[in-house]
Amino acid sequence: MKKKIQKKKNTFDLKNSGLEIKKKFISKRYIQNINSEIRDLMKLHLNKNHKNNNSELFKLITKKSKKLRENLFKSFSRLISCIEILSDKKIKSFLKKKNYKNLALISFSVVVMEPNRKKFLFPVHQDLKNRLSNKSILMWIPLNKSKGSLGGVTLYKNSHKLGLLKHEIGHSGIMQLKSKSQQKIAKLQKIDFNKYNVGDVLFISPFLVHKSINNINKKDSRWTLIIQVDDLTSTKHFSKSLNPYDVDYHSASLTNEETRKKENYVNNNNNYNF
Repeated sequence: MKKKIQKKKNTFDLKNSGLEIKKKFISKRYIQNINSEIRDLMKLHLNKNHKNNNSELFKLITKKSKKLRENLFKSFSRLISCIEILSDKKIKSFLKKKNYKNLALISFSVVVMEPNRKKFLFPVHQDLKNRLSNKSILMWIPLNKSKGSLGGVTLYKNSHKLGLLKHEIGHSGIMQLKSKSQQKIAKLQKIDFNKYNVGDVLFISPFLVHKSINNINKKDSRWTLIIQVDDLTSTKHFSKSLNPYDVDYHSASLTNEETRKKENYVNNNNNYNF
């Protein structure tokens, strides 16, 4: 009788690979609560009898008013329920095991990737802005299930070991790696995280190079919660600077008028996608 040959699953370690994937990791009740609050917010401006999912409701909101869509979108990322997920026992245990202490919340946001909308996809980049420490972690948390068609994020394994890479503002007004920086990651293994369930969590170093994967689903949007925290244990730089490095030097300055206009264009169109 022949033995079944089991295929080895790819396993990644946060320290060595720059990423770690945890399947069925957190309680679904946190996700259900966030989705429920997003749905309730949209229903306030629609027929309350709508039983549509969040993607369908977002389409209805968009048809009703661009301004309404913009303001609702911004409000999603201000929901307290988004950060309540940090109270999950497994999240707290994971961060403790990885020796993250004195955590500061850098940012959290709900991002929506609508079907076949390529214009505001994030190109290859590192998350360098607003860092208070070099010891940082980003949590990419799906709010809906994907078998692959909703897209996700492409990660360049081990790219965090290259250190801070220089960026520039691209044509769409979004920060991206400069061409010389892109050459440094050209031969690295690319990992597509586009199949996931509610309850999964992707932990990555913000210094790991990554980019968006387009949503090719015919009707549903991709809904994701992004949370970034920094460990404030090592902050000797505070005596000289709030940031541990020169943010503008590496990530392109937002001080000139032309760049600000590009940034405002993206903000006003309000479709940040990860």
